[in-house]
Amino acid sequence: MASRMAPESMPTSATGTSISSTGRRDGDACRGFTLIEISVVLFIVGILAGAATLSITSRPLQERQHVEAQRLRQLIGLAADQAQLQGRQVGLRVSGDGYAFVSLDDARRWIPFTQGDLRTRRLPQPFTLRLSIEDTTDAPSSTPVTVDQLPATDPAVGDASGHRLAPQVLFLSSGEATPFRLDVLAPGEAQDWQVSGDALGNMTLAQVVAP
Repeated sequence: MASRMAPESMPTSATGTSISSTGRRDGDACRGFTLIEISVVLFIVGILAGAATLSITSRPLQERQHVEAQRLRQLIGLAADQAQLQGRQVGLRVSGDGYAFVSLDDARRWIPFTQGDLRTRRLPQPFTLRLSIEDTTDAPSSTPVTVDQLPATDPAVGDASGHRLAPQVLFLSSGEATPFRLDVLAPGEAQDWQVSGDALGNMTLAQVVAP
């Protein structure tokens, strides 16, 4: 009579934990991240994020001013392109500390862009804006307008006609535009960056001597 062979037993470690044929402990297959490991990862991510922010804010003031002017030039160009491509009128409202883009709807109301690249933006400190249209400076009055008073997420801001949201600079579907000069100012700098546009929608970015 043939003898039965005893089933092959699974080897165990000195601590009694079974070890599979691949040499891994059974507990290792389903082992997740420990709280310490997650904390270390979050700590490293925080350091990297802080370093990125520091690298931007630690740039020279003139360089950061140039970056803001470049962004403004690109966004104004995008607004002008959308006016032509989508066949609608787009406008720009400027305050001392920010700017907003608006578009004219079928009810002849100026509606703000609330999402995407053309959303309302506030300039980082210490920069400010100065808008000039046909040699007439649109300077802040004794009660300066801030970006908080520019178009909000609610299209009904202001009166029913949307007059309060009327832009200072227009970009028409025909490609024409309001001639303007928009200076990005920085305190104590001898030169400013200026975005300018003509009646045909041509725009330039140049460094100018501060007044």
